[in-house]
Amino acid sequence: LLVEGIKVLEKGVVEYPKNWSARYLLASLKWQLSGLLGQQGDGDEETRLGVEAQDELKALLNNPAMKRPRPSEVRKSLAYLCGDLGHSSELRNKRDEAIAHLQECKRFWQELKSDEGNQLEIEEGYDWAVKRLTEMGVE
Repeated sequence: LLVEGIKVLEKGVVEYPKNWSARYLLASLKWQLSGLLGQQGDGDEETRLGVEAQDELKALLNNPAMKRPRPSEVRKSLAYLCGDLGHSSELRNKRDEAIAHLQECKRFWQELKSDEGNQLEIEEGYDWAVKRLTEMGVE
């Protein structure tokens, strides 16, 4: 079903490229499929789809015309997605890749903290990223 949903949304995004909500949903579905593939042991495809989703979310975030979804929603999704990609890379013994994703995860949480203030979810996300980096010997 996720694959079918992705195909339908890809066609819709081509037809309506300024439908930011559809683009956000497309990235979200790719992220979900990425996680399922990772659970099934296909780490390469998990990473490929996860990075596609990440690129699409970043493109949304960098588009000044986007009003919905809110940039903070996109940034929060990116923070979680980068954490997932970092964790997955670490499990596959791709240390440098894991560190890069986790550092990006930490950066998105920091941006959320400065934009949204001290919220429990943001604090916990930031602390998780810092802890994971510290465990890998990175400050």
